[in-house]
Amino acid sequence: MNTFAALTSERHSIGRDFSILDLSKIYGISAVLSRIPCGIPGVYAWYRNFNLPSLESSSPDEYASLIIQEVERQHCVPRSVRLAPSHKIAFESYQKIPGKKKDALKYYCKNVEFRKRLNGVLAASVLYQSPLYIGKATSLQSRIAAHLKPDSILRTRLNKAGIDLLACKLIFYAMEKTAEIKDDIPPEAILSADDDVEEDNDLMRDEIGMGPELVLEDLMSRLFNPLFTIRYG
Repeated sequence: MNTFAALTSERHSIGRDFSILDLSKIYGISAVLSRIPCGIPGVYAWYRNFNLPSLESSSPDEYASLIIQEVERQHCVPRSVRLAPSHKIAFESYQKIPGKKKDALKYYCKNVEFRKRLNGVLAASVLYQSPLYIGKATSLQSRIAAHLKPDSILRTRLNKAGIDLLACKLIFYAMEKTAEIKDDIPPEAILSADDDVEEDNDLMRDEIGMGPELVLEDLMSRLFNPLFTIRYG
């Protein structure tokens, strides 16, 4: 299977431990979870998915409006910082297409070949977009199941930005325990009392400070800057 076909399929495995799932093409949460290893630790990342209508079912103007809506959607979690003694500054994403470029987009969207190419670019966007969220788990299946609950913190956070987790792409790397990587570092050596831990009810507290997946997740977060993560770790 070539790279483009892999990125647009329901599920694609790269090697034995690395998989991509397109949740928009899998019916039901149970079906999603059946494709994720049970009881295996690992790291994972959520990505935005762009499921645009077919060229036949939308007019050029409708297509252009959907693209503009995606561009101007909230791109990251809002943040705020307190300035003592009596002020607070809030930050939120703001993205607008300038008027002339918006007009140019609408003009080119009248061209079927342009819309086909743009669909292709967006179908492969997992290759170059920032992840929405990066996480780690002692059990990948249990952790993803927690995320997919209707009232989970991550799902609620993304819903506020107009992003449906059940329409996203999930990439996960299963890290089966081996003799070469021993999970023998005590939790207190990894996580000090001063370290930031995301206050996420989805996170099982006994995961904190355990295993090489925590180290890998922290590195991935600092390298790739997930947009809807509050704090790393």
